[in-house]
Amino acid sequence: MSMPAFRSLVPHAGPMALLDRVLEADEESLCAEVAIRADSLFYAEGGVGSWVGIEYMAQAVAAHAGYLARQRGEAVKPGFLLGSRRYHHQSLVRAGRRAARAGAAGAARRERAGGF
Repeated sequence: MSMPAFRSLVPHAGPMALLDRVLEADEESLCAEVAIRADSLFYAEGGVGSWVGIEYMAQAVAAHAGYLARQRGEAVKPGFLLGSRRYHHQSLVRAGRRAARAGAAGAARRERAGGF
């Protein structure tokens, strides 16, 4: 099954749309991917600071909400990240590597609202 383009699922535009593509999606989750390159937003000193991972996670959650909205025939709407119970990271995600897949669980599984 063909997945919709990431940019069609989020209200983000231009360089602020950070994820590259949607790998899979269903009613409960979405898995997206980002490749770290020298032209990636927030790139510095050979990679992207791991603190950007929280934005990758938030954009995967937004893409999941957009995916569900499109399934219902509704427009994609902006949302807001209110917080995270826990976020573990390394200091730098190096260029040339694909960052860990960002998965977003839907409202039915709020206890796992996002994983990275």
